[in-house]
Parts: sequence; C-alpha cells; structure tokens
Amino acid sequence: MPWEHVPPESILDCNTLRLPSQEAPQVATSTHIYMVSLQALQKQALTRALRSRECGVDLAEREYLDGMDFILDPHTGVLLVSLFLLPSQCADLVACITAQSWRFSRILGASAERWSDPSAYTPPIVKALSKVRRGLDIAEACGEKRGGTVNYAFANNVHEAAALVRYYGELAEAASFARVLWGARGWLDEKNEAEDELVEVNAMNRFSAAVVLARVSAEELMGMSPEALVDMFGPLIGHDVVDTFNSETDPRPPSDGADMLVADDA
Repeated sequence: MPWEHVPPESILDCNTLRLPSQEAPQVATSTHIYMVSLQALQKQALTRALRSRECGVDLAEREYLDGMDFILDPHTGVLLVSLFLLPSQCADLVACITAQSWRFSRILGASAERWSDPSAYTPPIVKALSKVRRGLDIAEACGEKRGGTVNYAFANNVHEAAALVRYYGELAEAASFARVLWGARGWLDEKNEAEDELVEVNAMNRFSAAVVLARVSAEELMGMSPEALVDMFGPLIGHDVVDTFNSETDPRPPSDGADMLVADDA
C-alpha cells in the first residue's frame, strides 16, 4: 500500500474503527440484514462487496433513511463520508451527526477512498477531520448533540469499507440486549407505510419503526397504554425511545394539580 494512503497517526484515536488482524479473508459465518437508503444502494461496488461471501450482508431497501446510509439495528447507523469533499462539508457533517445522535447511540462515519485516488490525507482534509470532531464536542457540550459513540473508519477501497461496515454490525450484535432482532429479519423486506408517521416522533428511526410495526399494526399501537408500550418495546428499541413516543403521542393533558385544588375547594 503506498505510504500516502495510510491514515496519519494524528487522525487515529480510540474511536477509530479498525479491522481485526487476520492472515486471509474470512467468509462470513452468518448473514446480516441492514436497512440501506436508495442513495447508498446506488454505490454498486460497495453493495456488491457487502453482499459477497466474505461480508454476508443482505440489504433491505428504503427510499430514504432520514439522513443515514445504513441502519444496522435500532441503535446503530452508518454514514458514508467522502474525505475529498470534507473540507467544504464540515458544517453539514457536524449538523447531520448532531441531529442523528438523538436517534442513534452509535454512529459510524466511514470513508471508502480508492488507492488510485490522490492521497485522501492532505493537510486540508486532516484539518477538516479535526474541525468535525471539535464541532461535535462543542455541540455536545452545548446540549445540541446527545451523548453516544461516534466512530470513524478510514478504508482504502470498497472491499475494506464493506468489511468495516460488517464488523461494525458484529460489534452492534455483540452489544445488543435484544438478540431476537438479529435473526432472519424477513420483516424488513416490505416497508409498512406507517413507518413514515412513526419517524416523525423524535428519537424514532426507521429501523425502530419497522421493529414496532412488525409486531403490531398502527391502529393497535395507538390503542396501547404507555405502560404496555414500555413493556413490549422498551427492551427492543430502547426505553428512552418509547418514553419519547409516549410523551409525544399521549393525548392525556399533563396534570398541574389545578384540578385537585378545585376538587378540594368543592
């Protein structure tokens, strides 16, 4: 590998995702199914690499993932980032990750530059990476970004990028408390039109919406009590997501004690 395509140490830290060392390419021992946006699906070289025997990833297409390129589970999303365009898109990337942090607790920003490209690690690009990280730190300190993990992956080609996405999925699966969601996932194949309505709720992403609608209809969902929703879906998509859903959809007005005072006076 030409030296100029090796990421400089200055951009590597504890949040940099790296593939485990292995002597030869490994064949995936299980199949993962991820949501993919139409825009990411058009990156045919990457999607072919994901579907290869080595990666073993099937893709469930959605026209739009509300800013994400891939969603791996209710908590984990992947953004594809072009390092060459980063100097002109720093603010957009910071804004995107900041917004997505309220829907995902783990976000991977993955690049996939080709060896035939000029070096992706020129001084302007390295400076832009530092600017993105600093911008996210400031956003979190100001309360604009929710705490969580933002990882970065620097791939030299689409095959390495695909392997990094699959590896991120394996890490997400290992960290999951809802192992039932890592089965066949046939329920992801067909989009339920009610997904569009559920993702209007803050904190709800499309994968979480699909999880909910695979188990109950939209009508059944709106008829469930907040307690029943927490019990059924909290372990699957996160109690914070269900709490947000309850607070935004519960038609009962909040009690401020005024009714009790009127009753006491009577």
